[in-house]
Amino acid sequence: MHTILNRWFLWAALAPIATVLSGFFFVAPAASQEAAPDRKPPHTIFGKDKRATNRAMQAMSKALGVKCAYCHLKEGNKINYGADTPRKEVARTMKHVFVDRLVSTSDTTLTYLIGDRPVHLRAVYRADSDSAFIDLSRIQGEHTVAQMRVDAPSAGSGLRCETCHAGSTAVLVPVTEED
Repeated sequence: MHTILNRWFLWAALAPIATVLSGFFFVAPAASQEAAPDRKPPHTIFGKDKRATNRAMQAMSKALGVKCAYCHLKEGNKINYGADTPRKEVARTMKHVFVDRLVSTSDTTLTYLIGDRPVHLRAVYRADSDSAFIDLSRIQGEHTVAQMRVDAPSAGSGLRCETCHAGSTAVLVPVTEED
């Protein structure tokens, strides 16, 4: 019974997040692209139109504490928003592999390389009768090298970049000996 209640609470807490994300992040279906071949297909997963994309990018910039050129290629005095960059790929990966999977499964791990060493970023959604939160950890080899806990978004709010980033690209803090 306890497991059923935890799953229900998890679903009740994460369902609004999934709903918000599905509206906040949008990938146009292939059929609509074929129906209007003279229209340029969207290059973003973060909005259904230019206005929604701009709102999403402003929220992401604020959540990470960066300006547009942090992810987008700056050429002279202009920003080339269409060019792919490594940081744009990180944003896509975080959205698809990390956030979407966390919402659907409540436990996800993303592995990336620093040099030739794999680093694992793990997020686990946890809830008890009084609160809900996300435990984040960075694992290198067999050791947790950094960890933090963030409050899960309130009911009706979505899981967004700012949930964990809170205005900084540096998310995880080093583990101290007292931990």
